[in-house]
Formats: sequence, structure tokens, C-alpha cells
Amino acid sequence: MIQDLINGSFEILAGLAVLHHCAVLRRDRQVRGLSIPAVFFFTAWGFWNIYYYPFLGQPFSFAGGIFVTAANCAYLALLIFYSQGRMPQRIKRWALCSWRGHRNDSPSFTFGYDLYPCKHCGQDIFGNTWEDIEPLTDEMLDDLHREIALEGER
Repeated sequence: MIQDLINGSFEILAGLAVLHHCAVLRRDRQVRGLSIPAVFFFTAWGFWNIYYYPFLGQPFSFAGGIFVTAANCAYLALLIFYSQGRMPQRIKRWALCSWRGHRNDSPSFTFGYDLYPCKHCGQDIFGNTWEDIEPLTDEMLDDLHREIALEGER
């Protein structure tokens, strides 16, 4: 039982440290040098702990787990909110399509003169439009024809 009390205390202290990060982030209003996926991982781990601690019969760890996970959720929300201006729009779209379960099979990038739409929403994976694509030069077109001819000979 003492182990549960010690672990629960560490969970509470971790939650207080995360709340301190929240306060600093709200004060600075900018995200720098942080990995949002890492914070997401530890938040997910916290949810696992909330599920797992009751099976171990550890009520103090369970209570501390709820506290640190709630703090991590708040921190994650603040990180996403304050990074809105810094995350490129196409990364946001890609993350949203991935979260929605869209399939973006890996295209083969040869020249980068193609659009690679998501199979479900039709948006280009990189956020390009036809206006963004430069026309092929005569030299690049000749190289492409040679490459296609070589593949046909194989």
C-alpha cells in the first residue's frame, strides 16, 4: 500500500509540473521547442493508467493518474491552440485527414509535378493545386520520355 501512495504522489507532482507548463504557455502564448506528439503520447499513457490502476488495486495511483491525465489534456489543448499560427496549413490538413482515417498511400515522387489527392476527401496531400504546379521544361519532358522508354524495355 505504501508503494501505491508513493506512486500516487509522483502522479500528483507530475500533474502539478504539467500545470506549471500550462501557466508558462499561457503567459508566453507561443510554442517553441516542444513536440506535440510526445505530449500526446504521455496523455495516451495517462488514459491507459486510469484504466489499469484499478485492476492493480491502487486507488492513490488511480487518483493521481486522473489528475496528471487531466493536466496533460489541458496542456495538449493549449499546445494545439497556441501553435495554430506556426503549424503549416498543409500539415494540419494532413493530420486531420489521417485522424479521420483517410488513406494516403505513399505515392512515388519522381519530379514533384503531380497532385496526390487523399482518396476520401480529394484534397492534395501537400495542399497543392494545379496552379501551384510549374509546367515541365522541354529538357525535363525529354528525360521523362527516356525514363518511360527504358521502363518499357525491361
